[in-house]
Amino acid sequence: VWESQFRKHVEAGTQVVLLSPLVDDDVVALADRLDAFGYPVTAVSPDATGDRTAGQRLARVSRRRRLSELRRRGIPVVDWDAADSLDATLARYDGRAR
Repeated sequence: VWESQFRKHVEAGTQVVLLSPLVDDDVVALADRLDAFGYPVTAVSPDATGDRTAGQRLARVSRRRRLSELRRRGIPVVDWDAADSLDATLARYDGRAR
């Protein structure tokens, strides 16, 4: 249902920027779906993981797997370290978000 509404209101070829910490696989599936519909997709992912506990370390590994999966599918990814501003992060990537 959302797909038909999205496609009705957003022209094919429109750049879509997904902002997500990539805490689950749903965003990977969404990016893949939008890409299949002909929308250039870029994922901007703030890193909300930590490394103090085993659970945080597991979340970090899972997030890195999702980043790799998006890249493998040809979707540009901007890995945003929370210690940096978004402006600084985007300037560093400067269109090289693969």
